[in-house]
Amino acid sequence: LAAQHLMRIGKITQSPLQQLVAAVSVGLVKGEVLLDLDYSEDKVAEVDLNLVMTEKLEFVEVQASGEEAVFGDSHLAEMLAVGRSGIHQLLARQREVLAASPTHL
Repeated sequence: LAAQHLMRIGKITQSPLQQLVAAVSVGLVKGEVLLDLDYSEDKVAEVDLNLVMTEKLEFVEVQASGEEAVFGDSHLAEMLAVGRSGIHQLLARQREVLAASPTHL
């Protein structure tokens, strides 16, 4: 929205944004994979994963750490799948907001 505003007022001629980006956190709490942990969940999470992806679902960042436990391929795959689902939701919401603005990408 800031880039759109700068284009409207003539400060820039085109948006510097190439594609949308979204980020989520995913955690393993008591053996269950959770999206967007609140503080009480985050502080007891066995595993914490941060996921940042572009709208083409390319990775910008994947950072996972076993805070209180180790984790295997199956938990990692599940955390990535849950994270991608959250990314899809955030990207959809971003598109809605941008489409509702006077000048969208």
